[in-house]
Amino acid sequence: MPPPLLSSPLKIKTLPSPSFTTLISPLKSHPSFVSPDSGAGDNNLCSWFYDTFQSSKPQLQLVVLRFLPTIVGLYLSRVPLKKPLAGFEMVLLALFAHETTSRAGQAIAVNVPDLSYSSTYHETKDQLERIAML
Repeated sequence: MPPPLLSSPLKIKTLPSPSFTTLISPLKSHPSFVSPDSGAGDNNLCSWFYDTFQSSKPQLQLVVLRFLPTIVGLYLSRVPLKKPLAGFEMVLLALFAHETTSRAGQAIAVNVPDLSYSSTYHETKDQLERIAML
């Protein structure tokens, strides 16, 4: 049987550690995420993410990073709706600013593979046919 803490609904403000609460709670289905106006500038959850990431505690910053794919996915899915998404943008800009300052403004080099060449990790169809003929 799970401990009582995990079996009951969780509220961030009622528990001693918001980072622990957020890690174990199903925040993706939280009304602040799934409501049509989530991501607005006055969204409490976005404000909490922003304030939490601005803290100097790495554990709390990791909590925000855990939800980065969800935040980005919701943001990108709502961009076509042409509604203000200042809350999501606030969190994403805070992450960008932190990353930029931590790298002293230096860019990260990323090599994108050229898809016109066959993969060095997989055998092509021609190679498989040649092997089958042997």
